[in-house]
Amino acid sequence: MQSRLVELAGSAATFAFLLNGSMIYLGQGLGIVIGAAAFARWGLASAPASGLTMTFPASRLRCFWRSPVPASCRLRKSDHARLRP
Repeated sequence: MQSRLVELAGSAATFAFLLNGSMIYLGQGLGIVIGAAAFARWGLASAPASGLTMTFPASRLRCFWRSPVPASCRLRKSDHARLRP
């Protein structure tokens, strides 16, 4: 994933890494806040439901923001064979 980020960002790779790391921490922080609020209000039984309420909308947003993958970033059949464990 990181190598693809570098390829797509080009000369702005450092900024792309910065933004990528920031979004990871933002997601973790939001998850903790929402999970803690649900736990405080409804108890431990609300943990799965609060996780799903965040996961489903996030997965739908990814579908809307999907951009076509450039040909240079697509895996070839030879890459698949090389990447298998």
